[in-house]
Amino acid sequence: MRQTTVFLALGWLLMVTIPGVSARGVTVYIQRVVVADPGDVRLGDLMYFSGDAPLGARETLAEDVASISHHILYIPSQSYLQRVGDAFGRDSIIVGSRSLVIPRGLLPDNEIPLLDRLVDFLTNTGVLGGDVADVEVRSIQVTGPLAPDIAPAFQLVRSSLGSVEASFSAASDAGQASGRVILALKGDTQSTSAEVRSNDTVRVIFHKGPITIEMSGRALASAIVGQSVNVLVTGSQKSFAGRLLEGKAVDVELP
Repeated sequence: MRQTTVFLALGWLLMVTIPGVSARGVTVYIQRVVVADPGDVRLGDLMYFSGDAPLGARETLAEDVASISHHILYIPSQSYLQRVGDAFGRDSIIVGSRSLVIPRGLLPDNEIPLLDRLVDFLTNTGVLGGDVADVEVRSIQVTGPLAPDIAPAFQLVRSSLGSVEASFSAASDAGQASGRVILALKGDTQSTSAEVRSNDTVRVIFHKGPITIEMSGRALASAIVGQSVNVLVTGSQKSFAGRLLEGKAVDVELP
């Protein structure tokens, strides 16, 4: 009964604070792989969209989110999700969870699909999370042909702080391929001193005027106390931005 009351109260808070949704929201597609010249990476470089984007979204899309030189960047959408949602409106739909930004000419074209699939594997196994990471390719050893539509089976050989090694095998019409990939990983330096990290369980405290509701959620990125962080509320599957407090609590002030 108490849980039902909490969800009804949260639903009421959301209804009174979120404007009526439009039937024609914008769908934003996050690009899995982006090949770019060294330099600044803008938010708009990581996505494309369908529908009529608000005029204010252009300014957000022009913002720099990272800079690349000789290493690959892993950029999860969680790191900028709130900005995109604010720019395109709450009725927008965001498809995709991350981008892999590869400096032009760094890898042969036939190795890019392999690395793309490896990143999926490392994300699913928890090696890569919700923080931006610098990825250096130390070695890619391949025996056999790498088909463009490769669907490799990976095995984690070694994973330690800042380094990961994985073996793979894949069969295609072109033949059997196998090999090993060694990567050096360097995450956001902020995450080493963070109070919470991506996927940590947190207490989400909503307040609007005299009304306060506490629910369980999980952090979508690393953060230190006093910093803004996005959280996903477990019960509603909605994300909110709030300020991290002591004791892994996130304070969300509803407008």
